[in-house]
Amino acid sequence: MTETFKSILVLAKRLQSLNQEAVLAYTPIVDDILRSSSRDTIHIEHTLDGLLDFCGYEPILQLYKKLCRHYFFINPAATAEYINAYREMWDSEQKNEHAKPVKKRVNTLECCGSTPLFGRPPRRSVRREPARNATHSVAGRPSLAKESGPNAPQSKALSNGGRR
Repeated sequence: MTETFKSILVLAKRLQSLNQEAVLAYTPIVDDILRSSSRDTIHIEHTLDGLLDFCGYEPILQLYKKLCRHYFFINPAATAEYINAYREMWDSEQKNEHAKPVKKRVNTLECCGSTPLFGRPPRRSVRREPARNATHSVAGRPSLAKESGPNAPQSKALSNGGRR
């Protein structure tokens, strides 16, 4: 073996070791953020910044994707920027017959609509509107709204012409 080949082999082994150390370091951090449903944007962004450096290694990329999916519901615009940063740093611009085409830049407005994050459609929250014919008492229990019209029940005072 030549001296150059040996030095490249040493560098490759060291890079592999660093990637494995990154997985060991970041897995509990990402798991904790997801488990606690953390909304701490500074902590999440700091973790995404650190993960981005290692996204060439598949286990780290999976952590990055999980955290982006979580962060999307907290800050969609910032998540779009992290997806774009990943694409700029790690997506290959060389086209060959085996590579997928390079994805276009994620637009903040698109990501807030229907553009899937890393191939998974975003979750939608369902808003429930209050019933139209109900009012809420002080205790928070629904009570029927007062009805009006010819078929509505009348109080004794009104049905007697206002006499007692």
